[in-house]
This record gives sequence, C-alpha cells and structure tokens, in this order.
Amino acid sequence: MIQQASSQKLWLRPAFLNLANNVIDLAVIGRVMSLESCAVAATYRTAVLQGGRSASLLDRIEPLRRFHLFESLPKDEKSTESFMSQLIRPPRRSIHPLKHLLLIDWLFDDLHSFLKAYDAEVARLVQRVASTTSRKPDKQVSLSNAAAPTKNTPRPKRLKGELKEVLLSKLGKGIPKQKLCEELEISISTINRLLRANPVTNALAIEARNSRELAEHRAQWRYLHNLHPELGIQALRNIIPSIYAWLYRNDKAWLMAKEQTFVKPAKVEKYPVDWEARDSRLLSMIRMAYEAITGLQRGPVTTTELYARVPMLSSCLENRNRYPASRAFLSTVLHRSKSTVLHDHVQCGKASGFR
Repeated sequence: MIQQASSQKLWLRPAFLNLANNVIDLAVIGRVMSLESCAVAATYRTAVLQGGRSASLLDRIEPLRRFHLFESLPKDEKSTESFMSQLIRPPRRSIHPLKHLLLIDWLFDDLHSFLKAYDAEVARLVQRVASTTSRKPDKQVSLSNAAAPTKNTPRPKRLKGELKEVLLSKLGKGIPKQKLCEELEISISTINRLLRANPVTNALAIEARNSRELAEHRAQWRYLHNLHPELGIQALRNIIPSIYAWLYRNDKAWLMAKEQTFVKPAKVEKYPVDWEARDSRLLSMIRMAYEAITGLQRGPVTTTELYARVPMLSSCLENRNRYPASRAFLSTVLHRSKSTVLHDHVQCGKASGFR
C-alpha cells in the first residue's frame, strides 16, 4: 500500500502529468494522421537551432529518472547529447514513442505546439521540392530526401569506356577500394556493382588483397623479431598478440617454420644440493636455541620453544629422509622416540636401554 501510494504521488508531479497528457493526445492523433519520420527529425532540428529554452534536456529528464521505469534515460550531459542526436538526425531505425514525447515536451511543451511546427516544416519541405528545377523529370523527390541533410558524397554512377577499364585494372592489382573512391571520385557502391559484374576481376582483387595483408603481417612479425631477437616465441607474441593471432589463423605453416629460428630459452643448470652442509647448519642453530632456552629456565625443553627460536625447523623436518644429525639431537634432548615422531636414522635408542 505504501509503495502504491508513493507511485500515485509520483505520477501527480508536473513532469509526469505533461508526459501522460502527451501520450493521450498522441493516441488520439494517431487514429487520423501519420507523421513522416524525416520531417519529424527536421522539425526537431529547426527547434533546436532556434533555442530559447530555459532548462536543459537533462534537467527536464531528471524528475522522470526517479521512477524505476525511466531509470534508463540519460543521466549525464554526454548521454543526453547522444539521446538528442539520435532523434534529430535522419532516422536509421524505429525509435520508441516515449523518447519522441520526451523531446517534444522539452522543445514544444505540448504535442499541439509540435504539430503546428511540424506542419510548417512539411510546408517548407514541399516548397523546397517544388522549387528544385535542376532535377530530371524522371527523378522523384520525396519529403524524406528533402528533410535529410545533404552530404558531399559521390553518387553511384555507370562506368563506361576508359574509366571502367582503368578501375578494373587497379582493382585486379589489389588497390584498396577506399583509395580508388577518393582518386576517381566514385562511390563504394559503384565499385561493388562493378566487381559483381566481373567475377574474374573480383577473384583477382580478393587474391591480391589477401597477398597484401599476408605480406604486411609477415613484415610486422619479422620487424618485431629483429627488434627483440633475445625473446622467445611466447614472450614475443605477448608484445602484439594480434599479429601472432592473424598469422596463426591465416599463415600457420609459415609461422611454425619461423618459430624454429627463434632463440630457445636457456636451460637453468641445476646444481646438486649439499644436504650434509644443510644438516650441519640446522644442527648448529638447534644447539644454540637449546642452550639459550636452558640458560633461561629449568626443566625440559619443549618442541614449541625450539620451533619459536628456529622458524625454519618445522619445514625442514617435513622432508623425512633428510637432516639425520639434527633429528638425532632432537630425539636426545626431547626424550622422544625416533620411530614415532622424528624418524631418526641414528640407532642410538636401542643401545641406550630406553625400551
């Protein structure tokens, strides 16, 4: 009940009331008319350029974000700019009506003011289409084309004669499409259409492109190897993983052959361990600890006291086949059986009469 009451209070706020009224108005209008998406975007752009709004779009959205259904709305300046840009540019896909209503509420305050601006924008676009006399009679001009911002991009064209032959020759040599577009002032669609009509040239272009990429990646790998000749294959591939990955997928035989020329990691020579010297050092440390303890107290010395003074003693005794002299000394001073605790290798217990 508390949650329901709080939700009802939230919907009574002005931001939600305006949005709700716009939703109702849009539902009514949608039964009698439809809006052209490019003209809608053009209306938004005109309103944004005119300016004159006291609050920013982010300030207008902020009260709505407090309700969990609207938590995905923009929360900072960067995301707000992206949100607005999505709506004022020529539409590339369908956009949720609530997003349109939020922008309309910010730009025009209500849907009826937006419709007046929309009608004026449509009239302007129609006038622009009617005044375009330079187009050929068989070319149709729509409101969508008129509303979209113009760009200085080359249009697809039919290729004939020498230009076509030059383009086919350069494509067959593997020259990148983008470079040819800039050089000959043609669109990428023109090149793709030409390649579809000439499968032999298309195959040559693919083969040339693959050869070029292969040579580039091989050269990069050689350069990297020459730059770090002391590194092995694993260390070298970690510097630029993408080069190794591309060669492994597309030129594995060459890559494996090159690996044979790499410097093998030097083998670390293992020196034999002098266990007798280690045993002697440990025994000396145990004796010193034992003497220090007995000098401070009377009574038997415990294992805990020795471990406290010789921290490495515990780990050394884990190796049950080593340190025989140290084990024998511990067995003597601690009065413990070598077989049950310390696994002493010295047979002193049997001869001493402790049975």
